[in-house]
Amino acid sequence: MLFNQFSRTAEAAAALRAWGAMTPQGRAVFHDPHALRLTSRRWRARLKNSAQRKLLMDGLLRWMHPIAAQVLTRSHHAELHLKTAVAGGVGQYVIVGAGLDSFYWRRPAWARSLAVFEVDHPATQAMKRARCAASALLGEPWWVTADFERESVADALRRSSFDAGQPAFFAWLGVTHYLKPAATRATLAALAEVAAAGSALVFDYSVPPSQITLNDWPLAAGLGVLTAALGEPLVGGLKPDALAAWAAETGWIVMDDLAGPPAGELRLPQLTRLAHWRRA
Repeated sequence: MLFNQFSRTAEAAAALRAWGAMTPQGRAVFHDPHALRLTSRRWRARLKNSAQRKLLMDGLLRWMHPIAAQVLTRSHHAELHLKTAVAGGVGQYVIVGAGLDSFYWRRPAWARSLAVFEVDHPATQAMKRARCAASALLGEPWWVTADFERESVADALRRSSFDAGQPAFFAWLGVTHYLKPAATRATLAALAEVAAAGSALVFDYSVPPSQITLNDWPLAAGLGVLTAALGEPLVGGLKPDALAAWAAETGWIVMDDLAGPPAGELRLPQLTRLAHWRRA
């Protein structure tokens, strides 16, 4: 992400969630009714106009449909695990690199008592708070501003009302792809510092180029060009066995590491994986 600029890829992800909410296939996987309100004025104008939406999403950006499937599936997957954690007594939800996630405002009945913490860069968070106010989205999560160039997520959470003595559920989606492996490992270790026994973590990550199938290479190349143009180039690429070693080193237990659950009628490319860890 460019210095002092809000995340452009977070905005693009919100636009894909908004588009998904407008399609039967997308809603069958994950429905975010607030995504359109949180994305930019330009995206809203294009998506609300049926002719422009068709030209853009079924024409110019048709190649991105599998990426939209990944964006929807990772949120669905994380919130399924969150629901299980809440049923087991977890009362804190930490969204790391929250971007334009709208969970706080669309919480189902089972999540009403959750303390929701959103951790993100100050520029992205300021933009989101302004859009929430403009969209009349009432109430606020616990905002935890963190400039990860200068501090760890553990230090940021320690400055908040987050209770490190109680188990929590952490979601870290759509972020590791833009981090070098060393930064990803450091964040996983930092989360372990503040994760009490019984805590859980769900995150997604990109696979190395050697593990991308020939069918998905054009998609990977196009995505790389797009994110670089947005100022957030793809620099991740992790192997499951390396992550398993990191988990063992930092006190996490790998529960599962998936190439991606089924996404209904949406094709899910094998560019990323979804990991679910628990704190020992």
